[in-house]
Amino acid sequence: MGVVTLVAIAMLVMSWISMTRGIETHSRLLSRTGEVSNTIAMLTNSARMGAATGEAHHAHRHFALLEDLDRQLAATLDLFDGTPMAVLRDSIGARSGTLKAASNEVSALMARGATPKALALLDGPRLRNLRDNHTAAIGTALFALHEQSSGKLRAQRINVLAGGAMLLLVIALTLVQIFRRKAVEADLRCCDAKLTTLRAAMGSAMDMQNNLLNNLIYFRTKAEMGSLLDAEDIAMIDREIEASRAKMAELCALEDVHTRDIGGIMVLEPSGGAPQTGMAFA
Repeated sequence: MGVVTLVAIAMLVMSWISMTRGIETHSRLLSRTGEVSNTIAMLTNSARMGAATGEAHHAHRHFALLEDLDRQLAATLDLFDGTPMAVLRDSIGARSGTLKAASNEVSALMARGATPKALALLDGPRLRNLRDNHTAAIGTALFALHEQSSGKLRAQRINVLAGGAMLLLVIALTLVQIFRRKAVEADLRCCDAKLTTLRAAMGSAMDMQNNLLNNLIYFRTKAEMGSLLDAEDIAMIDREIEASRAKMAELCALEDVHTRDIGGIMVLEPSGGAPQTGMAFA
């Protein structure tokens, strides 16, 4: 069970780390998507302002924004990898190359001094259509990235929840096993105590029997010598029998069990002291 617990903890930790990285990646994607959207808006506005005002710095601003847009898209696409990302890069790169080629024509016109014509061309139907196609490709790519990132993040959260549920299940099973083992150990201790008490009870019975029999040897020896048992002997026998009976009754009524060793035999020991079965001979 300990190995299973370690495996569950390791899986949960790895899932948590993966989810944390996924959240960071998704946050970066959202941030860079905002940057790309802002750059696209400024790119369109710079073309319109250049055509409307005839000022060359709007065109230069347009060219700089194109470079910024390429860098931002590259940084955004680098957050992900795989074959789909390569397809998106190729698609966006092709449209970006076409748009840059048309922008270079505008730049060449400006270099020759035809700034008004260049600015009109910058917001003309052809460049406007190229920008719209490029923007549409970027939007499709960003939407695909958001879908991929969101789906991956949901899967990572499910993995964390599954890992947590597995860990809780393993902990619950471990606790159940511990409680069961403690219950079995308690039962074994109880059985050991009962067995110890039973052995001590048998030892006590044997001890009382041996004491009584040993005392009766005196009377048997006296009988073998031809001596008759007098009234005092009969009284002594009665006392021994009564003392053994009283001790047996007291041992049977014990609530707190205490034992002691008498020559390798464990016997029950009453707390108040049992009547002695040994005979005191004068």
